Amino acid sequence: MPADAADPVIRAIAATPALAPWLAGDAPGTLWVAFSGGRDSTVLLHALHGFAGVAATHIDHGLHPDSAAWARHCAGVAREWGVRLHTERVCVSPTGNREAEARRKRYAAWQRLLGPGDLLAMAHHADDQVETRLWQVVTGREPGGMPAERGVGEGRLVRPMLGIRRSAVAQYAERHGLAWVEDPSNADLKLDRNYIRARLVPLIEERFPDALRHLVRPRPKEVPSVLKATAATPSSIRDWLRNAGVSVATGVVDEIRRQSEAPPDRTPQVAVAPGVRAWRHAACWHLVRDIPTLAARRCTVGCTATMAAGTLAWKRSSRGLPHGMVVTMRPRVGGERLRVDGRNVRKSVKSLLREAGVPPWRRQVWPLLYADDGRLVAVAGLAVAADAAAADGWQPKWAPIGDY
Repeated sequence: MPADAADPVIRAIAATPALAPWLAGDAPGTLWVAFSGGRDSTVLLHALHGFAGVAATHIDHGLHPDSAAWARHCAGVAREWGVRLHTERVCVSPTGNREAEARRKRYAAWQRLLGPGDLLAMAHHADDQVETRLWQVVTGREPGGMPAERGVGEGRLVRPMLGIRRSAVAQYAERHGLAWVEDPSNADLKLDRNYIRARLVPLIEERFPDALRHLVRPRPKEVPSVLKATAATPSSIRDWLRNAGVSVATGVVDEIRRQSEAPPDRTPQVAVAPGVRAWRHAACWHLVRDIPTLAARRCTVGCTATMAAGTLAWKRSSRGLPHGMVVTMRPRVGGERLRVDGRNVRKSVKSLLREAGVPPWRRQVWPLLYADDGRLVAVAGLAVAADAAAADGWQPKWAPIGDY
């Protein structure tokens, strides 16, 4: 570790078990640092950049006229510190809840990026945890806060600075002479979290000095991704929903318990909160946010297309659709079939989705690709039609938004 091992930031990093393989130099994958270019993520990247296997990822949401300049700043810092940088631009609609959509797009990008053995380190600190818990309380959510660690894609996410205050992060930045970008939206009091930070937290800290110490306590356990149907007792259902930040209603708990006894071939669903449903699939309950409708869209083979439901990407292959071919992406309506290239068998799209283990809530918004003459030429990520495949082609890949 650096010479200033007594620094709270360095101590927090050294005390984070998930980071131990990288600190020891024998990590199985990449340690990605979520690098916005702001002060907190700059501090985290500075503290970690000297270790092997560390890289940075910057997501450009395009929400501010200076976002491209921020991306260039991040690239310059990464070059100076000798850190590999992955930059991705995502498209966020200018209408609706831009904060929520930006978060969904950001996590979808990280889900695509992280592979087995990878870790994503985020720079949230104790004051962020306080703001999150207060926001959850005043908006009617369970105040579980942010988990210190959880799964993302094929890797995991960790927040090593979650136990230290913003002031300690600021002191680290000043002591090391770090430079960072300031997002002017952080001063916009029309945004809930900014209002909580600027107005509510100072009042609470003045009146109740110990309140923040209680609010920054780590989340007791990671949000469970699934609940086994056989273990769905009223108590376990309540804990599962509460730890996921979902308000717990007696009627919802009773209905999940009742539907846990449904026949194995059924896939019941229960509305648990606005925009959130519990689905039973593969003998487990899954929390799923309502997925945006997949609208018909023209796409060009080889060109990535991002939309509300997910991202259509392409991978070069010995067989696939010809580069530059224009296709129309549409959702299922039922009864679609195609002869799968390389398998000499005609399959229904329904069978392909089931064989691939695609959960039921994703099947109706799974993209099918059609040629201009109306032929089904591919099911993204699952199959290319034999009569459309060409040598040295491109295979379509589908990265849907996260479930919850």
